[in-house]
Amino acid sequence: MHAPESTYRLTPDGRAGAAAEQHFAAGNAHHAAGREAEAMADFRAALALCPDLAEAGFNLGIVLEKTGALADALAAYQQAARARPQLAEVHFALGNLCFKIRLWPEATAAFRTALVLREGFAPAWLNLGNTLRLQNDLVGALACYRRAAALRPDSPDAQVNLANAYRAQNRLPEARAAAERALALAPESPAAHLNLAMTLLVAGELRVGWPHAEYRHAWPLGGAGRKFSQPFWTGSEPLAGRSILLHGEQGFGDTLQFVRYVPLVARLGAIVHVEVQPALRSLLAASLPEAASLCAHGEPLPVCELHCPLPSLPGACGTSLDTIPAAVPYVRVPAAAAARWQDYLREATGLRIGVAWAGNPTHPNDHNRSVPLAEFRRLGEALPAATFVSLKSELTAAEEEGLAAMPRWRNPAARLGDFADTAALTAQLDLVIAVDTSVAHLAGALGRPLWVLLPFSPDWRWLLGRDDSPWYPTARLFRQSRTEDWAGVIDAVCRELVRLHGPVSR
Repeated sequence: MHAPESTYRLTPDGRAGAAAEQHFAAGNAHHAAGREAEAMADFRAALALCPDLAEAGFNLGIVLEKTGALADALAAYQQAARARPQLAEVHFALGNLCFKIRLWPEATAAFRTALVLREGFAPAWLNLGNTLRLQNDLVGALACYRRAAALRPDSPDAQVNLANAYRAQNRLPEARAAAERALALAPESPAAHLNLAMTLLVAGELRVGWPHAEYRHAWPLGGAGRKFSQPFWTGSEPLAGRSILLHGEQGFGDTLQFVRYVPLVARLGAIVHVEVQPALRSLLAASLPEAASLCAHGEPLPVCELHCPLPSLPGACGTSLDTIPAAVPYVRVPAAAAARWQDYLREATGLRIGVAWAGNPTHPNDHNRSVPLAEFRRLGEALPAATFVSLKSELTAAEEEGLAAMPRWRNPAARLGDFADTAALTAQLDLVIAVDTSVAHLAGALGRPLWVLLPFSPDWRWLLGRDDSPWYPTARLFRQSRTEDWAGVIDAVCRELVRLHGPVSR
């Protein structure tokens, strides 16, 4: 997203009166000096004297947004837009804030208004495109990005967003061309490198894509890039007899996918220490005998000579599609967790199927990867003798009510602690059906039969055009044939359940 091109650029036109303009000028000066409370006080004083002073409302909104008072900032921008509806900058700022708080229709309307007022407002075209893309209007988003690129042919951001839109439509040649144009314009742009990385990786060009993926450490929006005093192991440095810290960096699923590399690094002669998220500690402590130590993030780290994030290991090891270390299981259930769950399904009848219909709602692509629970009711109708088990550990009140109303569904959420519990339960299931979330990676790492439900434009690791996974040999992939078509995916799953298992009873 692009912020306003220049904050505090709007100035009163003399209609507000000397006192209001003095407060306005003082507010700008306070903000420039980092005195936000004083800036807000002066902008509010200006508005008290002249409620229609849109410039003060606009600048007040900027300060409020910066300090995290988003509801108040929204009200300030809206007041400014009402006071002087002809100011494109105000509508642009309003659209940016609505985008930030996920008010997609309101953001769309604000950007469109800004563009009516200033048709050549390239950042507004980009941000309108982003808003439409997150509402899965990919055709509209692509048109916006093309307009932005035409207005600013030297803008790498326009090319990055063009590549995003093409990739969302699985148009990989066009996506790659746009990403490469972005890199030509900005060779060190983390966003351009990451965009190209995702395009290459989903196309299966892993060795070409890994180096570009390393630019995530320089991307301020990526959440990666922890600082370590030790050198970063890139794969070229010898490891024999040297200690190395391999650390989790992104989500639970990433850690579960890439801990498979710990034994490989140990076989290179390294003394391997591993750091993972606290929720994975007990599970992976029982699964990685090659590790000299394993700790949870936040605990004291061992002294090591080198470090490497777990998601960087495929690149450091030169992994291609043909050399993915795919032997399963490489994660094992701790004995204590197995004992806690040994009786949970003792009386279950029929096929025992675990289901994970949604992941972390804060995931940037959750609106595409998660499926409403109600869609899964049809699984029970297809196999009425089966026992279904929710594998989602955190449930909303609506999900609790929905599960309670679904015959032969079990809800163990209150008993699920960390991933060791989920693994112990998963190990007892005949099949796991999951969207692209950590449960899918857990089931794959455990070597359990797994069906993964994927959006039309999937995450890179699931590739395109295949119903198997080189990362998880027990997985079968069910893909959307078009964006937002989960009903078709569930239909395919139901048909296959009936074909393979029919009315099963134990």
